[in-house]
Amino acid sequence: MSSARTDDELGLKLQQSQDKLVWTMFGSSWCHHCHELFPSVYEISKRFQKQEFVVAQMDYMDHAVKGIKYTPTFRLYKSGRRMDEFVGTDAQRVQDHVWLWSDSNAGSH
Repeated sequence: MSSARTDDELGLKLQQSQDKLVWTMFGSSWCHHCHELFPSVYEISKRFQKQEFVVAQMDYMDHAVKGIKYTPTFRLYKSGRRMDEFVGTDAQRVQDHVWLWSDSNAGSH
């Protein structure tokens, strides 16, 4: 798991990931839901190690956060392209989305 505080940092992480799946949790310093969900997201990232996880501090971003209305917002990227997006604070929902895109469920997408 890593973090990004600016558009440039997130762009670099997405570029470096090449064709890996990259889950990005967009949150902010003032979002208590984001802080409460983080430990669960961290545990999920340890279970699905073939996927990358980035916590994006949207307070300092302009471009990457366009269209985000609620926090936390999760976006999945592959090869720099957005593949999935959802909003929510339910750890089970996060895990379900990650599992749906995992290698163990590769035939479903």
